[in-house]
Amino acid sequence: MEPGELRKIKSTFIKSSNQISAGLACIASVIKFYGGSISFSKLLQNSGASKENVSLLGLCKAARIEGFKTDGYKANIDYLKKNEKPVILHITRDKGAEDFFVLYGWQNGKFMVGDPSWGILEMRENELEAIWKSKALMTMEPLVAFKTEKIKRTEKRQWLHEMLKSHRRVFIFMACVSIFAAVIFIVLVSRVFGETDVYFSTPVFRQLLITFLYGFALLMVMFFWGRVRNGITKRGVLSLAFEWNKMVTTHIFSNRYINEELSAGKMASFIETIKQISGETFNVICNFPFTVLIFLFSAAKIMIFSGWLGVFITLLTFLVLMIVLWKYRKIAKLNLEQYQGYARETDLIKNSIDNLILAKRMNGEKKSAETILNSLKYSLGTVLTMKYYKDNVFNLVIVYSVISFMILVAVPVVNTPGNFIMIELTGWLLAFFCCLLKLTDIGFGTLNMACSLNYLYSWTEQNESAKEVNPEQYTRPVVNVVQKLNLNNLAFSFPGRLPVFNKVNVQIERGKLNFIYGNTGTGKSALVSILNRLLPVSSGEIEVDGENWDSLDDYTWRQMISSVVQPSRLFDITVIENMGWGNKLFEPEKVISFCKKTGFGQFFEKFPDSYSTRADKLSAGQKQLVSLAAALYRHPQILLLDEPFIFMDKAMKDFCEKLLQSLKKEMIIEVFTCDRDFALKADNVLWLENGRLK
Repeated sequence: MEPGELRKIKSTFIKSSNQISAGLACIASVIKFYGGSISFSKLLQNSGASKENVSLLGLCKAARIEGFKTDGYKANIDYLKKNEKPVILHITRDKGAEDFFVLYGWQNGKFMVGDPSWGILEMRENELEAIWKSKALMTMEPLVAFKTEKIKRTEKRQWLHEMLKSHRRVFIFMACVSIFAAVIFIVLVSRVFGETDVYFSTPVFRQLLITFLYGFALLMVMFFWGRVRNGITKRGVLSLAFEWNKMVTTHIFSNRYINEELSAGKMASFIETIKQISGETFNVICNFPFTVLIFLFSAAKIMIFSGWLGVFITLLTFLVLMIVLWKYRKIAKLNLEQYQGYARETDLIKNSIDNLILAKRMNGEKKSAETILNSLKYSLGTVLTMKYYKDNVFNLVIVYSVISFMILVAVPVVNTPGNFIMIELTGWLLAFFCCLLKLTDIGFGTLNMACSLNYLYSWTEQNESAKEVNPEQYTRPVVNVVQKLNLNNLAFSFPGRLPVFNKVNVQIERGKLNFIYGNTGTGKSALVSILNRLLPVSSGEIEVDGENWDSLDDYTWRQMISSVVQPSRLFDITVIENMGWGNKLFEPEKVISFCKKTGFGQFFEKFPDSYSTRADKLSAGQKQLVSLAAALYRHPQILLLDEPFIFMDKAMKDFCEKLLQSLKKEMIIEVFTCDRDFALKADNVLWLENGRLK
């Protein structure tokens, strides 16, 4: 092994003292070895790992998503000696604890391994044999789809450019106004502090008057610049924040598949991130040109007065820059923890409020309140720690600046023999140190903005690019009349887990009441989600009247299909509004007419407020009935029902059974149930068991 390769191994290996994330650390190390980079949160999601375990299968899937060709199999020591590429070994530590590490190669009678707990080690053959009991390993070979860190940086820059380009005119205008204000400021400061001959040759009263007029003009310029800046910033921040929130929400709602990691807390943290990015962006653009110009000009003027002063302020500037960068990693880490804590906190509060009745029923009010308070305490601690680091550095810069200013002012600088003119030098020193402090603040703002952008980008990178929805498609009629639906060798598994079902083959036809019967956990709900295009299939294909369903875009397909899932999900609005949700041509009169015609009206009119009853006032069975009515109101070609009548009373259930029998010639109907007696009433029954349909 060459010395250069050894240095590369040591520089790219990622240690982890947490056994749970050892497998993920190994994957990240190999990705980094080949020039890539990845976050642990993304690896956690792609591998399907939990805090309890991470499997070799999950690591394989995570690596494939990143663009690697992976294979998992059993081998022997001789294979490892011949292998020259990094592989991940599944090992067993003391007391039977399972773990992973990276094996880089064989050299001088020893194996070079990367242990997430200890780092890069050399291991003898017998030592490796003792812990590599399973003989299982995973190979990783980068494919064309693999993106190096350089490519990702380019994509990130392009992503940032796309985010900012719609506002570039506002940014340019603000920068120009900032530069103009800086020029005026420099001219006025030069006039106030630079006219020493006027000061020495004029009466005291005139000196005071001139100083007052120049100072008043300077204040007016600063006041005008502040008003213009605040006005533009407010409008700009609102505009930018709206556009970026639109991007995030479009990602969430336009993405084909459901992101299981997304929650209300994460959504709230994304919005909080965007608020921070928007504010910091405009703050930097407003203040950076103004501050830098004055800073550079004042530094140049000081250097003209004295060379050693110029050297001193240059070193001071460099020192301040090093102090800011020194704390960058800590601030970045705390910034990420702040957003993640905000997400957890929001989720916890939402979950606690949603389950308030359950908490009261179990006398757990105190426990729920303590859980929220503990989360808030941790989150607040993170925020205050980050503020401490910022203030600590900022105060250090202030101390350096004040002491330096006092020392420099105390040293008389001679311009001409016998004339000590400290006025102009004092003015420029004051301007320099004020700008230095402001630049420190801008630096922290830029660091916060960079951290927030990385957090936002790391999420958008995990999702498909959002597609702009054409408003015309909402009123586009669906002309497809589906006669049959074929599932060919369909297989599905969640990341890092065994298949939920495998090689499912079934033909579902119009004109029959089709049932799929299966016990809880056999994959019925997963199949419903796949047919709704909410989850991707692992393998196999779906045909609609003999054609691959991928030929239909998502909007057209979802116009053709309706589903009722368990538990029934309704918006917290009235029954009639739930019926028309998503329909741009919604008319209450037509909804009521439809309900009376189909027979739903006899039940809805008995609700507390009839069709105006809010969903949260309905029982579980009533919600199922409204869900079925809403699904049928869309006039679908395919109707999917997942345990649709489990909470209904006998009258509702009998009504729904008769209704479905009368509608089976108008649409394809597929019912997923674990009710054996109910399934026997179907025209066609399939049994889902052990991942297969029988």
